[in-house]
Amino acid sequence: MFTDRGQQLPLKEREGWRAVEEALAAGAARGVVMRTRSMVASSSEEWERLAVGLGELGWFLAAGLFDGPVAPPVPATSSGQSPLGAQTLNTPGP
Repeated sequence: MFTDRGQQLPLKEREGWRAVEEALAAGAARGVVMRTRSMVASSSEEWERLAVGLGELGWFLAAGLFDGPVAPPVPATSSGQSPLGAQTLNTPGP
């Protein structure tokens, strides 16, 4: 678990995010879970870019609360996989 108190800084400059990237690269983590989307993104578009980028590397990005403009959920395929490669749960949207 990592904490990040530097939300005023760009994501790549934040100490907590650098620790997350190191854990992902080392195989110590498979994805990133945070309380709200705004912890790492200032817009739905920024969130989606980050989620897709992590997904392309085989990792996932998830938030417990949607605290801003919300993009529609990414639909799962019939196999239960999202286009980002993460296993999805069949739960209703927000």
